Amino acid sequence: MMSSPAQSEAARRNGAQSHGPATPEGKARSSQNAVTHGLSAKRAIVHPDDVPVYEQFVAGLLESLKPQDALENMFFEQIVRAAWNLRRFAALEAHLFEQAGHIDPLLSDDPAIQKKAATLYRHRADNQRSYNRALKDLKFSQNNRLAREQFPNLLPPEMPALADAAAFAKQTRQALRGQLHSMQSELEEEAKNFQTQFQDLLKSFNASTV
Repeated sequence: MMSSPAQSEAARRNGAQSHGPATPEGKARSSQNAVTHGLSAKRAIVHPDDVPVYEQFVAGLLESLKPQDALENMFFEQIVRAAWNLRRFAALEAHLFEQAGHIDPLLSDDPAIQKKAATLYRHRADNQRSYNRALKDLKFSQNNRLAREQFPNLLPPEMPALADAAAFAKQTRQALRGQLHSMQSELEEEAKNFQTQFQDLLKSFNASTV
């Protein structure tokens, strides 16, 4: 599935909110703050050189996750931001590892490196949680959408988007099965009564013809 022009443009805009400095001096200053810059931002931070990679990254996620409506696209944007940050952590951690003299940055004698490492690991944990939560929310929303499409007659027409459609449909099916079982029992009982009455009538007819 190819991304729609609107989705691709939205992803491009999200990534283009902050491309970082363009001058060598600005890049040098930015590199000093690379550990923390953008890791807690509301949108993905993309360096100009990384824009093609970012767009390919977003296109791959679109192909895999296939968000369909506004709610699913909101969760998808959260996934993109967190997943992009998680990709960046390896490079940022390697940079800190070099600064610390190829030891665990948290064990460095430099308090500044220790602080950067602690910040990096905290942001990584936050982004991992955000990624997992958004992925779970997207899965729930997509399951709901599929349940609505598969069982339209089992769901109220104005059912809220975040209501558990699958669980509601399951409960509805169980209730219908209970009703059908009750109807079957009643029909079986009526059939037995009819058979008894027919046999009594047949006996009466046979007795009257003797």
